Amino acid sequence: MNIWILIASIASLAVVLMSVAILFGRADKLVYELRGDDSDKYNPTRLRAVTAIEYMLMMLLVWASHLFDFNAHISFLAILLLAVLTGIIKGTWATK
Repeated sequence: MNIWILIASIASLAVVLMSVAILFGRADKLVYELRGDDSDKYNPTRLRAVTAIEYMLMMLLVWASHLFDFNAHISFLAILLLAVLTGIIKGTWATK
């Protein structure tokens, strides 16, 4: 087995565990919007869900681009689109 795949697998597992911790409210310090002074304008439950799903989908996109050998531009655009969409969702649906 290639050592880089092993390292990427361990890193992906860490990100997924972090996402699960965020989803269950155990790692609110990892969510930027819940740390600042503006934390009272967000709905914490919705924001946790959006953030955790964002991180999991990012890992899925990274692995899909590696496994299916996507072009680097396509992978970049997909991850950028996901980041923009989750930013919009955080600004609209996850607010109070």
